[in-house]
Amino acid sequence: MTDLPYLRFPHLHADLLTFVAADAVWLAPVQGGRAWCLAADDAPPGNPRLSPDGVHVAWTSRRYGHPEVATARVDGGPVRRLTYWGNPHTKVVGWTPDGRVLAASPAGENTLRDHWLRAISLDREVERLPYGPASALAWGRGGALVLCSAWAREPAHWKRYRGGTAPQLWLDPDGSGAWTRLLPELTAGLAWPMWIDGRIAFVSDHEGVGNLFSIDRGGADLRRHTDHDDTTGYAGNPSTDGRRIVYHARGDVYVLDALGSGQDDRPQPRSLDIDLGTASAVDQPYPVPAPKALGDVVPEYDAAGSVIEIRGCAYRLTHRDGPARALSTGSGGRIREPALLGRTGKAIWASDADGEDGLEIAALDAIAAPRTIAGGTLGRVLHLAAHPSGKTVAVISHDGRIRMVDVADGAIHEVAHAPDGEPDGLTFSPDGQWLAWSQPRGERSAALVLARLADGLPTGELVPATSGRFRDFCPAFTADGRYLAFLSTRTFDPVYDVHAFEMTFPSGTRPYLMPLAADDPLPFGPSVAGWGFASTESPDGAETVTLPRRSTQVDVDGLEERIAAFPVAAGQYERLRVAGNAVLWLRRTPSGVLGTERAKLTDPAPRPALERFDFAKRTLVVLCPAVDSFEPSGDGTRVVVRDEDKLLVLPADREVKDDDDPDRVTVDLDRIRHQIDRPAEWHQMYDEAARLMREHFWRPDMGGLDWDRVVARSWPLVSRLAS
Repeated sequence: MTDLPYLRFPHLHADLLTFVAADAVWLAPVQGGRAWCLAADDAPPGNPRLSPDGVHVAWTSRRYGHPEVATARVDGGPVRRLTYWGNPHTKVVGWTPDGRVLAASPAGENTLRDHWLRAISLDREVERLPYGPASALAWGRGGALVLCSAWAREPAHWKRYRGGTAPQLWLDPDGSGAWTRLLPELTAGLAWPMWIDGRIAFVSDHEGVGNLFSIDRGGADLRRHTDHDDTTGYAGNPSTDGRRIVYHARGDVYVLDALGSGQDDRPQPRSLDIDLGTASAVDQPYPVPAPKALGDVVPEYDAAGSVIEIRGCAYRLTHRDGPARALSTGSGGRIREPALLGRTGKAIWASDADGEDGLEIAALDAIAAPRTIAGGTLGRVLHLAAHPSGKTVAVISHDGRIRMVDVADGAIHEVAHAPDGEPDGLTFSPDGQWLAWSQPRGERSAALVLARLADGLPTGELVPATSGRFRDFCPAFTADGRYLAFLSTRTFDPVYDVHAFEMTFPSGTRPYLMPLAADDPLPFGPSVAGWGFASTESPDGAETVTLPRRSTQVDVDGLEERIAAFPVAAGQYERLRVAGNAVLWLRRTPSGVLGTERAKLTDPAPRPALERFDFAKRTLVVLCPAVDSFEPSGDGTRVVVRDEDKLLVLPADREVKDDDDPDRVTVDLDRIRHQIDRPAEWHQMYDEAARLMREHFWRPDMGGLDWDRVVARSWPLVSRLAS
């Protein structure tokens, strides 16, 4: 159950307070108590401001998909949209003294950093104010003006930033246009200027944590008025009615009733106890449609079903009918990289359910609870592949280490360490005697590496299959274990640019095949004996070829010299897989990143085509003209295809053009009824983000920071979220 609401962006006028919580704009008595909802935006609003006469509230509304200025009367009525700028940086910052909404936006300017102030009447008349780029403005007595420079991130958004875009304050003491920078000696950000009691108040973290400060109108007599630290959080988004200052910190609203006359007379801010008075739907289980949350899909050996990841949980779903089985559920953890443990009837994946990454093993019948091994000992798990025997798994961690983990006892055996980046593409030979992967050799190159195994464990022998001069990736052993297929960006055929005298290589990738034994011929290479059919007749009449599986033999000398390109055109290839006696891959159509070359801007980006190259027939067939991803079954007879929010099971050897073809199976994903506990899921997201920052920090000691303390400090705030 959520304890307290998380309140932000407060403003006050007379005895009324406005603020934002739970994707809505609220009103409450300025002394605290029961609040009432003014406008439910169903999208995060920002910066509500009460008008000088207390009749209207203006705020930044995102109900339109991007921030725009909206208003409503305090006593109720419709929400009125005042702007149609379509700019992602529009922000309400207050009202002018004559009752117009003051907004900062780079709409219509040259760059997104050129924030200009605009005064907007309730009749939607807009005046661009002549003060230059600025993000906030406050009016004082005698025509005095103080503004905040453009593109201003307040200190809470960029803690302890001291760079060149830190917001600055400028003063025009009499409205004549003669501006002077205030506190130029401070390199920290100075934001949200306010006039109160003849002084200029603002928020800054130049002492380490964001607090409220003030100076006199001459820029001297700097005073601090709040004492927030790391435990109580930054003072954020302060605003004033000219007498009092209100702000938020760590989800609580504070009111400072006066600045006082000096450091010895310094009133303390008081926190407000505000009750939204509504039942929170956030705490209720939230149903998520499985087709919209579909993650990894791993088909079983015979394609009868698949292990499916839905929103960080694992299910086993048969393809034709039957109920879904929950293998690992609960929003408090997240599973990744699911794989089948050979044909043992078990699956394995990375999971952080115990607080750190470990490997979780579950039976596909879901009778027993999952079992965890190697918890907290692998670092961040990036990739995982299971040995054909199901006795061990290969794991790649974020530090570039490749390890074999024993499924029975969780023992860890290091295979290799890649110092130049994160390896990927783990794949085992059919006999389980070799492990292959792609290992970075620089920014744009990668080599294929082979490791010899014995009983699923490393022997220490590493074989560099390619030099790393090019980018070699997506390795896969053929079903007979004789060849290693892979993708490589090693074709250089330049194309002239149509706008400038330049040349580029938009399509330099193609699939390649490497005979592992020195005496093995290429299946599509020249032969003095020609090549035959070697076909048998399958029950459905389709021709199939059976390549006998044998022990994989690797002759190290001349490995890279033996490779040859598949007889297909170079292009943009990805996700190479082996399916029986064929190789499957995705081929993308080169397209622009902006989409302006399409027939219509609303047309979707072209999706890759799923292609199949048959070794025996030496033919290339398009299985699907447009897919999102695919994975073949272990026996190579079927391929599971993701087509937007649909999951299809298709034959792996021919294109199915008829939707009524009995070999085309549309998997009913609605059989998975998945519900999430949003607070638990948000806590998991918070914890995972903290682990990512810790594991990828450039110093092991994090510069002496007590990271556990930092994480624990903000962890309770997650329970207060309702957005």
